[in-house]
Amino acid sequence: MLVEGRVEPPGSQKAVVRTAALLPYLRSKSKVSEVMNRRRPLSLSVIRALHRGLKIPGEVLVQASAKPPTRAKPRKKSQGGRPPVAA
Repeated sequence: MLVEGRVEPPGSQKAVVRTAALLPYLRSKSKVSEVMNRRRPLSLSVIRALHRGLKIPGEVLVQASAKPPTRAKPRKKSQGGRPPVAA
């Protein structure tokens, strides 16, 4: 599975970051997915490693991690297919 995200430094062209490129820095596919979907913020050590390794501007990474992570929408509770109980 190939997932891409965009990194848009101010005043420059858009760059595409592939999940395969992030895997060595985040060490698991699930963490990469959480970061790409903004559910997990970047730690300072990961920001530094991405800046050095992938040449992504630090300002962009700090801005991305400063935004609050999004939460998944709560699922509706199902009744398990049972009819409601009469009182």
